[in-house]
Amino acid sequence: MKSKSPIFFIAVVIVLSTAFLTGCFPAGDPYERSSPDAGMMENNLPESGHIAQELSESVKINADVDIPDNAEWRVFDVALKEFTEDDISSFLSAFQNGEVTEEYHSESGLAPGYEGTNLTFADGSYLACDAGQLLFNAPAYYKRDYENEIMGTSYFLRDDLGEIYINDVIPNLDKEDAVAAVQDAITALGISVSDPPTIYALDYETMTSRWEDYITKDGTPAIPWQEDEGAYVVVYREAFEGVPVTDRGYVEANQDVFCTGGRIMGVFSRKGLICMSLGGIYEPLNSGETDQLLPLDGAIDVLARKYTDMLVTEPIQVTRIEASLVPYPSSDEPGALQLIPAWVFWCRQSATASDAKGEYQSTSFFPVIVNGLTGAELRIEGTL
Repeated sequence: MKSKSPIFFIAVVIVLSTAFLTGCFPAGDPYERSSPDAGMMENNLPESGHIAQELSESVKINADVDIPDNAEWRVFDVALKEFTEDDISSFLSAFQNGEVTEEYHSESGLAPGYEGTNLTFADGSYLACDAGQLLFNAPAYYKRDYENEIMGTSYFLRDDLGEIYINDVIPNLDKEDAVAAVQDAITALGISVSDPPTIYALDYETMTSRWEDYITKDGTPAIPWQEDEGAYVVVYREAFEGVPVTDRGYVEANQDVFCTGGRIMGVFSRKGLICMSLGGIYEPLNSGETDQLLPLDGAIDVLARKYTDMLVTEPIQVTRIEASLVPYPSSDEPGALQLIPAWVFWCRQSATASDAKGEYQSTSFFPVIVNGLTGAELRIEGTL
């Protein structure tokens, strides 16, 4: 069994896509640029920033399109960011967790020569830090079911979070305070991000409507959500020279490498910032010359041709399209990564399944990623 390069977040859970296709993630043919100016894309996007298009019976697009303004597209050679003691100390200055009760350091499995940090505080909060990743959790977060609501069965945000939590405001909890707290934490760590953030309101009514009683590990019934436990989830994307990095993660099939996009999330409740999670955070080493991005219609053409000769049992829905930087294995140095310009199609596919309890709807979420410079589809073995 091959060993995979360990470029991933703390305790990564690999969610191999269960798309209802025959075969797995075959790459489509690259797009042929028609002229030297084919990279200009100003006229390829509707003013509304939304596309509704049926490519075939198998692939339908109904998607918001996210393209950064005035972006200069280039390839970056990157390394996982190595957070310093000063970074961690500055980050922790925003919290009142009491003294450190336990501390240990261990050699990083992600960056040779780097030492990870693990801290436990008097109030039960803890911090775990390694190259490219940092996780801070307070008891108000990890002793409750926020993670299940935010992530579901995925490792980062569940793709349908905004469809479940549709309210914008939580009563008596200031959204601006939530954004400011997360921004302060990001600034303390020296990370550049793309504005504005995406904000989800986990309101008490919706959380309560989704609650199911269960028994905890100690054999006692779980406590249902309380009215003062509503929280804002504030999500940023890392940015290089103003260009956002995707938060999609995948296993690259050619070199069998884990590639995780920049993931920055803070959870803010009436008890303050109760969770701060960062993963796939990079720092630049070198950057290439600016280049022109493949036009959007060219990337859509690659997507359409990918499924032309494939048996698709249930339609694939494209719900979001983004132009962003995507981590990709460097061809020059084994184990090294680059951030390359790309078009990322957020796809979902649903089918009816059944078990002992009866039939249910099963939905698979997965990306299709097209290299924004060459027009070649990235070969994906699974999603992270």
